[in-house]
Amino acid sequence: MGIIDSLFRRRSGTTMTATAFDAGFIRRLELLIIAAARASGSLRYGRRPGRATGGRLIFQDYREFAPGDDIRMIDWNVYARTDRLYVKVYTREENARLTILLDSSASMAFGSPSKLDRAKQLAASLAHIAVFSGDSAQIVILDGSTRSLGVFHSRDKSAEILDALDTVEPSGRAGIDDLKIIAARQPQRGSLALISDCWWDVSRLSELSALALSLGPAALIPVLSNDDLNAPPPGRWRIADSETGDDVLVEGGPDMAEKFRRVVNGRLETLRSFCRSSGICFAEWLPDATLEDIVFGSLRQTGYFEQ
Repeated sequence: MGIIDSLFRRRSGTTMTATAFDAGFIRRLELLIIAAARASGSLRYGRRPGRATGGRLIFQDYREFAPGDDIRMIDWNVYARTDRLYVKVYTREENARLTILLDSSASMAFGSPSKLDRAKQLAASLAHIAVFSGDSAQIVILDGSTRSLGVFHSRDKSAEILDALDTVEPSGRAGIDDLKIIAARQPQRGSLALISDCWWDVSRLSELSALALSLGPAALIPVLSNDDLNAPPPGRWRIADSETGDDVLVEGGPDMAEKFRRVVNGRLETLRSFCRSSGICFAEWLPDATLEDIVFGSLRQTGYFEQ
């Protein structure tokens, strides 16, 4: 069983409704690399390039061959042109870290499958992309606690990623204050993905841009259900806030659905415009879209993945 087979296998007795994917999906997923802010480390001379836990090796320059150099690093094409031996010089990039902020507040329980189940599938996918490409991934839960599920470094951690996500249940309240707390911890630079239904104060979105500026390339992925997009039928309704417990009496006529739609579309446009002006990738996950649609379609089209 391959790493993604175990990552996305159906797991009996758990609350996570993961989906089994075919080999074609697996291969496509593992070809992706998330764009990240990286720092270069020390130069390495005459050594064979390859994946390493300390970061990727990137070709930098040539220098003349010296005793002790690895002869496999001699560039024989250069030798043929110059009749002199040169070896390749590499610089090691520091591993980047993908920070995944996963909203697990009470409102994420809505939908079928729930918004949280879909969000956990996306989080698992992005975490795997990061660790498969040689980087690390940290998953932080937004439910008022901002607790970390851990930092995952290697390809063989797929089961640990899924086990950690299986412990996450919808509860609590997420908000912009969670982002301030995370920024204060000064997490490692790399990249950021915020997966949420985005039912928080949009007037304080500057906290998100500040966090993205400190971490590197960022994506905001609103996960929406039919309950988020469609108003109840006309009539009198007492609507309770699933996160605060507050309720309000709402009375709507025949135009209630249209008014509700305008409010929702206006909110999404506010988020979209903010991300556009802040250089943050934006890809909403609508209820009729699949995980493949969001990863290989709308999210990829934003430029969140390296080309």
